[in-house]
Amino acid sequence: MARTMIQNVSGGPAPLFPYAGSLAPGKGVVVADDVPTVVANLGASAVGPVFRVTAVPDAGPVSAVIAQMTSAQIGSQAVGPNQLAVKDAHGASVGMIIDFHATAGVGGVADDVIIYDANAPFAFELEDLVFSVETPQAGSSVVMRDAKGGLGNALSSVLPTVAAGKQWDSGSALVPVAAGGTLVLRRSNNLVVGEIILHVVRVP
Repeated sequence: MARTMIQNVSGGPAPLFPYAGSLAPGKGVVVADDVPTVVANLGASAVGPVFRVTAVPDAGPVSAVIAQMTSAQIGSQAVGPNQLAVKDAHGASVGMIIDFHATAGVGGVADDVIIYDANAPFAFELEDLVFSVETPQAGSSVVMRDAKGGLGNALSSVLPTVAAGKQWDSGSALVPVAAGGTLVLRRSNNLVVGEIILHVVRVP
């Protein structure tokens, strides 16, 4: 019979029914898949309990399975962009920041700072954009685009880069980028240096 490990990975004890008492931080219980189990937050900690539910092997004693699921193992598993859920039907999502540095080019000509070149790992929506200008250039500007060489579509407003400081996208639309798509910062002058800060969310 398949079994599931339910482990408390929050900072305080958490109630778990139908079992008596509660799970201390880092402790877990293994249940059969056909046993109804309710995890509830009864105010045991300031932020509420956090649980990790993991499938475990059928073979071997339950005590051995629990011993394998230590707090150290749980804590070492960072959540990356590929683990984030997509925006749901109600618009709820977990945001992600793409932070990319635009270094100086040569010659003061137009160029592309490539973030994704036909290799965006998943579909996402561009919610907001900030370009922090570190080295400005007279008469210069930047704009996000979905193709290189100034082609394709503009994904942001044109941001002036004539003075140091942060420039914010003034566009009102939420811009989609397809999985496998391209995302570049088009500079009118490649001597402009700064930090591209994108706020995006995954979409279906």
